Order: sequence, then structure tokens, then C-alpha cells
Amino acid sequence: MTIQPITIANRQIGPGHPPWIVAEMSANHGRSVDRAIRIIEAAANAGADAVKVQAFSPEEMSIDHTAKWGEWTLPALYREAALPYEWLPELKAATENHGLVFFASVFSPSGVDMVESLIDPPCYKVASFEITDEPLLKAVAATGKPVILSTGMATNKEIRAAIDVLSGPCGDQIRILEARYERLCMEEELLMKLKRNQLHIALLHCVSAYPAPVDRMWLRAIPAMQEKYGVPVGLSDHSRFATACISAVALGAAIMELHAKADDAPTLDAAFSYNPNGLATTITLMREAYQAIGGDFGSSGRPYDGNGCTTREEEPSLALRRSIYATDDIAKGEAFTETNIACLRPDKGIAPSNMAGLLKGAHSQTAITAGEPIQWEHVGGEPREQAERIVTQVQGTSALEGQAVDRATLDEMVDKTVEELIHAEQTTDIQADKTQTEEAVRSACKCQWQGIWQKVAEVQDELPSLTPVVRGVRTEGQDDASDSD
Repeated sequence: MTIQPITIANRQIGPGHPPWIVAEMSANHGRSVDRAIRIIEAAANAGADAVKVQAFSPEEMSIDHTAKWGEWTLPALYREAALPYEWLPELKAATENHGLVFFASVFSPSGVDMVESLIDPPCYKVASFEITDEPLLKAVAATGKPVILSTGMATNKEIRAAIDVLSGPCGDQIRILEARYERLCMEEELLMKLKRNQLHIALLHCVSAYPAPVDRMWLRAIPAMQEKYGVPVGLSDHSRFATACISAVALGAAIMELHAKADDAPTLDAAFSYNPNGLATTITLMREAYQAIGGDFGSSGRPYDGNGCTTREEEPSLALRRSIYATDDIAKGEAFTETNIACLRPDKGIAPSNMAGLLKGAHSQTAITAGEPIQWEHVGGEPREQAERIVTQVQGTSALEGQAVDRATLDEMVDKTVEELIHAEQTTDIQADKTQTEEAVRSACKCQWQGIWQKVAEVQDELPSLTPVVRGVRTEGQDDASDSD
């Protein structure tokens, strides 16, 4: 499945992009705006991309109840944890002065309106405890801004339902479609919406334990969720262990949210938050982990044709690989054997993968001195005779029939065909039908001739005498009967 990145503050977030690292202030401000600004400074110095706060008033969070979080009753907890709305403009300015993005988690429809009016953030976060709060989700969706949805404790059904609400008008369209086609399952609905690129949602895997034990982080959920829901997935970390963060990046986390504190003072969320040094170290390790993973296998940056796994830094070492050498003087016409050729360093001759093929009836067509690397022009015997026959046959049915082709081009064609035959021999049993092998090589030879025909077409203006040949150049898919003009 192709995962479309989301864009927040002109930054693309998703597969193929570095993880977007968010420093979560949570309740570590300790009811002090100066401490809150120090957390912002620590996040900037540590190399974070964004700072997030939790914007709410105590009244938005809980009724006067005796339920507890640790030793705190919920009303007392939220009075201590609340970050006053009036701080938001100052904290946004401080964050943006450091070049970071500032946004907030919201907890009620009225809170969404307040945050919109005060700081107009580029995105919103919905905490895992609020994932089932449909009025809140609708209020966030109505802003039309990207949403980061935390999923701790949520079931698959609850996550799907939340995405459906956040998808807004698109969800209405799909519900109509579902009414028409009752057999559509909910996963198929989501995939249809996501393919239309109408969702700007990222999910965060998290374990809603504070702190979360590192052995209960279940980080395999990150790629699994990304595959299931088709959106970028990250991690909201409560473990306070760099191990979990590095592992999450290695598993493809698109967003990393870490709790940050200004110092080691016993603020409300200090137990699962990073002090400035710990935050900087962990962010550095996450950045290095992303760099170590690298791009797609075989992507740009590879030497040669990009199909191997060698990095640019390794390229000088390629010359130290093995190739086939003469270990004894080899006379013209002498067969190649295990006693007169061997695979040795450096890489100056035929690749070792051709060793078995050389030992199947090939001999030297020239004298070779001990220590000399074996080249394809050295290889004679049955493979060369067969190659020359194939080249002649293919040339005779090509657009170059009756035209002069220089000897060097023919020799190159023969050498390449010898190589193809040797490769074919390596995968063909000695008793196997040679006709099938020869036909496969003949097809490869035709492809090589096609390249020559293309070159002829490219130089027709410089070589007017070849114009009749150019008119006969075949296009791929034509059969040989159409070669004559």
C-alpha cells in the first residue's frame, strides 16, 4: 500500500521522510510560564521539530469526582496540570523564535475554538483518552487541519470509527456508498477514502501507562497500523528509554513524540519525561538511526546501475573483490581446469560466478600467462563457436543484413554472447537440452542487436550511407518477416 504523507507547516511527514520529532510539554510546566519557556529552549537545543502543549481548563476535563490518578483526585490533578490558555500566544512566539512548530492537544469543542482563535495552529493532536469523544473529533475535523490521533487503549473498531468521524464530508460519501453496497466491510471503506487522499490524519501508537515498561511497548504495531489504516504512524513515547525510540524509528515511525522537562524537578509528569540532556541524546540517536536505515534498497546513491547494495563509500573496495585468474601458463587451445584457473583478488577479470561455466568445455583461444586475469576474449571452445553461430544467425535476420558491420562490434557481440552462454551453462545440467539454452541466448543476442540498431538510427545524419538501413530499423514487437523494406 502506498502511504500518502501529510503536510504540517510545509513539512511532509510520512514514509520516505525523516521522523517529525515533537517535544511534549504536558504538565511539566509546573504552572510556571518561565519553566514552560525553558522547556521550549531545551527542545530547540535538542534538535526537536515541534513543541506541543496540552490546552485545557480543569472544567473541561472532569467533574468533581473522587476517582484518582495515582495519589491525585482528578479535579486536583487537572488543576495542577492545566496550562492557562492565555499563555498560548507567548509560548507560540517563543517556539517560533527558535524555528520550531507550535501546536496543541485539545480536549473539548470549546477548547478547539479557543486554540483556533489564540494561535491558529497548523495541526491538532487528539489524545488517546479522547479517541471516542465524537463531539471533540467533529470540532477538530471542522478546522480542516491535519490531525494527529493517539491510539493508546483503543480497539481497531474505535480507531476506525475515529478516522471515519475525522474524515468529515468524505465519511458521509462513503456511508452513502456503504448503504448501496452492503458487502463493503469497514476496512474497505477506509482504504477507499485514503486512496482519494482526502484524509490528513496520522496515528500514534502508544501504551497508556506512565511510565510505560519498555517490554510492553509493542512497537511492531507501528508498521502493522500503517498497513491496516493507510496513514503515517508514529509513536507517543512514555517509556523514557532511548531504546524504544530508536527501535520505533527503525520500524518506520513517521512522528516521534517525547515528553520533555526543563530540569530534574519533581513536576507532575517528570517520571516519564526527558531532561534536556536526555532529550538531546535521544533525538540525536533517533536521527542517526534514520540515517543508518537509509533509503529504499537499490535506490539512488548506488554505484554502477543502482541494482546492487554497494554504497558510494564502499565503491573503492569493489576493486578488491575476486575474479578469475590463470594460476599457470595456459596454451592456446588448452581447456580451462581447476588446476590452471582460480578465483583470486583483485577484481580484474571475469567474475567468479562464471567459474563453473568455464569448466564446462571452454578452452583458451589465446596463450595466457600465469597471473593474468581471464577476460571474455580469452574464452574459446564450444561456447565461442556457439556464440559466433548465434550472432551470425541473428545478424542475418536483422535490419543490418547485408550491411558492413565493423569487426570490433562483431567481436563485442560475440564476447557478450559467450558470457550469456556461460551464464546459461551454469544453470543448465550437462545432460539438459541445449536447444532451449541456445534459444534463450539467441533472444538475449537479439536485444543486443536492437541496441546497435538504435545507435544506427541516432547517427543517421552523420552517416548518410546508412540511411537505407535506418528505414529498416525494427521497433520492439515486430517479427523478423517485417525487416525488409
